[in-house]
Amino acid sequence: MNWLIVVFFVGVYSDGTQDSYIFEKPAFETKDACINAATDKEQINEFVRQLVIDVGHRDIQKVVCATEEKIRTAIELTHGGEDT
Repeated sequence: MNWLIVVFFVGVYSDGTQDSYIFEKPAFETKDACINAATDKEQINEFVRQLVIDVGHRDIQKVVCATEEKIRTAIELTHGGEDT
C-alpha cells in the first residue's frame, strides 16, 4: 500500500469541496515514512517548489498523508470518478 502526501488549499466551494494537490512522487510504504517526509524541513522546500511550479502561490490549509486507495475513493465520491 502506497502513502501519498495530499495538500488542501484554503477555501471551500458552495458544494463543500476544496482544491487539493496530490504528490504522486515520492510514494511511501508506510504512514510514518510519509509523515516524516511531509514534516522534514529540507523536503518541505522541494514540495513547496513543486507546488509553485504546478499551481502557483496558494494558501495551504492542511497537509495529510493518505493511501492511494482512500484518495481514489474520495475522488470518486466527490467527482463521480472524474480525475480533476
